[in-house]
Amino acid sequence: MGVRERFISSIGYLRNLGFFEEYSNLTSEEIFEKISEDDIFLRDLDKKEYWRKESDFDIDRYVIIKDKKRIWEGFDYDELPNPGVGLDYLNGLASISRGVFQPTNVREEYKLDKDRETGLDVGYCRVYFTYRGKDMMLEFSWNEVHRWQFGHAMNELNWMIQHTGYRYYRIRHPDMSLFIVLKPEEAKKLRKERGWKLEGIW
Repeated sequence: MGVRERFISSIGYLRNLGFFEEYSNLTSEEIFEKISEDDIFLRDLDKKEYWRKESDFDIDRYVIIKDKKRIWEGFDYDELPNPGVGLDYLNGLASISRGVFQPTNVREEYKLDKDRETGLDVGYCRVYFTYRGKDMMLEFSWNEVHRWQFGHAMNELNWMIQHTGYRYYRIRHPDMSLFIVLKPEEAKKLRKERGWKLEGIW
């Protein structure tokens, strides 16, 4: 199978799991052509033979970032806590929730200060919102050494939506944080059949 065909095959596989719904009237090859329009890399695959040796997971990972309704590319590690950051993070997570997490009455607060012991910058962005009729809060913490830390917030969010049968997962990627919402059985299938590296508990 050629490199181009592997990417098209990846799209076909992912479509069966509900990806690329906005292109449901197109074939997998037509979707490939569509997402290649603004991507020089995909338009020039014939010269990238090294992709023949890449894993299914690596190809899937490149393809899925084109589906903005299912994948959120996360946060900028170098961005400091400031007005609007917490809202951006909450809205990004809600946008890929497949409808199961739609907070209302959202407000935020942030803090950036010096740690008394180390002298390093530390801070957070907190978002307050209503979900299922209850007032809730998520805190995205930040420090000068590790930058943004989503672990606690993601565990809290998964606890909030546990009744839906869905979970937020982070897709392992060397250069960015990719988040997705899956049913546990979908995550299991992707791990087993495609070798996906998913982190569901932090």
